[in-house]
Amino acid sequence: MNDPHYANRIAQIGNICVQWSALEYHTAIAIWNLAGVVDQEIGKILTANLDLKQRVGMAFALAHTVNAPIPFKNAIKALQTALQNEDLIHRRNQAVHGIHFQIDEPGAAGIEMHRGKGGRVQRIQRDKDLNQLGARLAELRDSFLLALTAYVANLHADAVASIPSVKEALAIIENIASTNSRGDDKGPE
Repeated sequence: MNDPHYANRIAQIGNICVQWSALEYHTAIAIWNLAGVVDQEIGKILTANLDLKQRVGMAFALAHTVNAPIPFKNAIKALQTALQNEDLIHRRNQAVHGIHFQIDEPGAAGIEMHRGKGGRVQRIQRDKDLNQLGARLAELRDSFLLALTAYVANLHADAVASIPSVKEALAIIENIASTNSRGDDKGPE
């Protein structure tokens, strides 16, 4: 289909998927670090079957159990609160899993869900709402990533404690996650 509206919608839905996936990944890394898991493959097994809500709940409980620093606890709580209060899970599921069809309203599409909140009722989903959701998820991702980086940097003396950008923060987190417990750079075997 060569409809520019359709292409824009697909791009927005793709952005929502990418932001959600990043939140899931960063929350998994938080769990691994909070639980003291040094082998990334073991960490993946522990968190593989948890959705974002479950991961955030587990990270929140672990952060309090290991008495993580207040800024990190606050970041987990902010993510947990946003998931609940802003209905992010339903909005994301509707965008990603809904059946989309054309309607006569510009900048919108019809949507139908076959399961989940709202039943099979057809409703309108506006492009501006998709854009807003993607931006909100990116905002949550960035703030959580910075708090996670500061926490992990504090756990690992060889990490840089002051992170000037989200991109550098992610690079540090990925480097730490791939370094094994002996401190060498071989990563998990």
